[in-house]
Amino acid sequence: WIEGSEMEPSETLLTDIRVTGLGTYGAISSSLSRDPHFLGGAMRTAVSPIGDGRGLAEAWKRGTEIPLAGFDRGLKETATVTFLYDNDNLYCLFKAVADGQKSRIPGFSGNDVPAYRDDSVELFLDPGRSLQHYFHFAANSGAGRYDAKCGDDIRNRSWNSNWVVKSAESENGWSVEIAIPFLSLSTQAPHAGELWGAN
Repeated sequence: WIEGSEMEPSETLLTDIRVTGLGTYGAISSSLSRDPHFLGGAMRTAVSPIGDGRGLAEAWKRGTEIPLAGFDRGLKETATVTFLYDNDNLYCLFKAVADGQKSRIPGFSGNDVPAYRDDSVELFLDPGRSLQHYFHFAANSGAGRYDAKCGDDIRNRSWNSNWVVKSAESENGWSVEIAIPFLSLSTQAPHAGELWGAN
């Protein structure tokens, strides 16, 4: 994601994530099977996995941990993401390796802050893969969070998704658990095999 200005629009590149309840992703298009495209799946869960931000709930073990490294886009440290969902929410667990995490200066805290300027995780979601409208989420290790609804060259920063963010730090990294209500995305829980755009 490249933030625009008053004179230039923001630029966001979305790739695909396939939602599946079976643990397999089916045939992958050859155009999506090379870097920087990573196809991953979201597994259905019967219970919310959100805890204290450390990702220790048993439900997280059912999901597939997707690496967020492997191509040169300026990533200095490695990270992974795991997706789960139920009837009401999309759940994301991000784990980031960050040497000397406890000695780092904390970033922004609170709602609607530019958390994307800190050591952070960002998620761009395009439910149903419209390729025209998407939602932008960013969270850092210090409980700072940002969300926006984007489309038609408009970034609505006043939009609020009522998402839940829990973060935790360790000596060599940090993690964040996220719950995003489908209702706030103007959609319902996805059906098995549905394809969403994500970055």
